[in-house]
Amino acid sequence: MRILSWNINGFTKANLPIIQAIFSNPNYDLLLFQETKNANIPLSLSMSDYHTELFPSKTAGYGGTLTATRIHPLSVVKGLGEQSDEWRVITLEFNDIYLLNVYLPFAGDKLVKLDSKLRLLGEFEGHIKSLKARKPVVICGDFNIAHRDIDRTFGSADMPGFSYKERNWFTRFLDSGFVDSFRFVNGDARKYSGHWYGDKNQSDRLDYSLVSMNITDRIRGADILNDVEGSDHRPITLELSYEL
Repeated sequence: MRILSWNINGFTKANLPIIQAIFSNPNYDLLLFQETKNANIPLSLSMSDYHTELFPSKTAGYGGTLTATRIHPLSVVKGLGEQSDEWRVITLEFNDIYLLNVYLPFAGDKLVKLDSKLRLLGEFEGHIKSLKARKPVVICGDFNIAHRDIDRTFGSADMPGFSYKERNWFTRFLDSGFVDSFRFVNGDARKYSGHWYGDKNQSDRLDYSLVSMNITDRIRGADILNDVEGSDHRPITLELSYEL
């Protein structure tokens, strides 16, 4: 099972041809996109061989997630608990695993939304806990958190995504039974998925594929595709020895 996850920062004239090429690539079984910023799927993508599930934001031009799969899932759940335009979660159930496409909240400039983000992350944890009780879970998407110092080029604790509370939450979440697949495969390699517009020196790893600890033996690869442009994020990939 091969997965590609990408925060596309909206469907644009620049990235739509790249996304179309990804949809035409037979190597991927699942495509997960964040920040689609559109209430509709572009026609060229909706007519592909993939089964698609879109969870748009309530506000036009903001947020949204799109999941495309070659195999129909057993069930699809969009959202959980309290909803906000600042996050979208799609949960797909397959025979052996749950797969989540996530866009988790931004803590806001000067961390003005940090308390709200931590509250929503608590709801997210509860959702994951209920899923893990049934079968292994794989979570891919944009967490808006740079977990470790090696996951950023620079930044201070008063910057969104770099605060101690966000990073400590991420550590606790991993300790609850998950593995950061990129670190599992690549060790302490410095490679970044987020690149700030207007500042080529500021980069961070905000995008993750987390895998239930009890199926790490099925991880076959995890990477960041830095040669694929079209957004301020780069796609991440995950390969697992599962047949959907």
